[in-house]
Amino acid sequence: MHKEDSGGRGGSAVQVLVIGFTQIIAWASSTYIPAVISIPVADELHLPRSLVYGAFSFSLLITALSGPAVGRRIDKSGGRRMLMLSNFVFALGLLLLSGVRGAVGLFAAWAVLGLGMGMGLYDAALATLIYLKGKAARKSIVGVTLLGGFASTVGWPVSAYVLHHWNWQAVCLFWAGVHLLVALPLHYVFVRGPKARAAPDKTAQPAQVAARVATALHPIACVVLGALSGVFGAYAAAGLCFAVLHGGGNGMISVAKGVLPLAIFGLVGYGSVTGKIAVAGRLTQVFAPLVFGVVLENGGAGWALGLSAALGLASLLMLAGADASGQRRDHRPDRRAPDLHVDQSDRSRIQHQGRQAVRAGRGQRGAHGDLPRRAHRGRVRLSRLRSHRVVGPGASRQHAQGRRRATERRNPEGARRA
Repeated sequence: MHKEDSGGRGGSAVQVLVIGFTQIIAWASSTYIPAVISIPVADELHLPRSLVYGAFSFSLLITALSGPAVGRRIDKSGGRRMLMLSNFVFALGLLLLSGVRGAVGLFAAWAVLGLGMGMGLYDAALATLIYLKGKAARKSIVGVTLLGGFASTVGWPVSAYVLHHWNWQAVCLFWAGVHLLVALPLHYVFVRGPKARAAPDKTAQPAQVAARVATALHPIACVVLGALSGVFGAYAAAGLCFAVLHGGGNGMISVAKGVLPLAIFGLVGYGSVTGKIAVAGRLTQVFAPLVFGVVLENGGAGWALGLSAALGLASLLMLAGADASGQRRDHRPDRRAPDLHVDQSDRSRIQHQGRQAVRAGRGQRGAHGDLPRRAHRGRVRLSRLRSHRVVGPGASRQHAQGRRRATERRNPEGARRA
């Protein structure tokens, strides 16, 4: 047992509060910091603003590529050490960012921060909860994502306050200190416990419904925004409706991203699975600003909203298709041969008949060296017998009845036809 997996302090609620609070720190000091410091950085370093935002997009690429390896490590030994290491990496990246003097240093600093995001944001935190709590982590995942949703509410005002009274370098140094002096000790003290036992999970349906509803809210929000603003000219109402629908969908997606893979794929390898799933999403985030910028510049806001709604609908259709495929697979009839369970008397009789057939076939090979059919059947009978256990009298009939009932549950129509 790893040292990090022994002992434990605080209950489940304390761990949720701690991880949720450290997620606020992680998001506020990485994803939300460019909105505050990018313009001062570009002005002071005499760099194009697009280049500064490009460095942040480069960090998302590093985050995507590091996700699967981070997930595998958490699956193997837990997430406490990974989250603690992420605090060091975040602090290092912020220190490098505070001292950049050109484009090369800017990209290098954001590369380190991208690695920290891969090690310390939602994917790693939720994989850590799954490692510690198993399928009971659903409520914890909801709690952590709800707390993490306050990252922008807390991060932007705090960063803006430090920027207003000092400079953008002070913003980076402030968050680096918070990682080392606050988040690191919290991870060390409270994020620990034994690994949860794997158990079957049969509650995928609620998570699938939540994912579909969350995915549907964004295209609905785009349609409402376009209709109210473009057709009726109600810009205030359009903005309010879009904010409510899009915000609600985005919040639900944050929860579904953690719960849905657990419901579909189970506990085993959760970190690795979510890391692989996140690769496509992170890569899309890298190129999405560029694509939408081109569409907005050449086609206008209407085309940009239309593209966004179309992508949301495509995601919804893919979720529905995956659900239908899973249901067809679950109702597929079992074509495997039934297990052979025999009584002791039947076993002795089959053994005797098989050995007699094999002895009778010895020395009577055909022209091509093949055994006579009788000897071949005897060997097959003996090999099947060796691979199955002996049960008591009457167990063969009970086993056959159990197999028949299981087949009827999986495929009722096929069972009635039979």
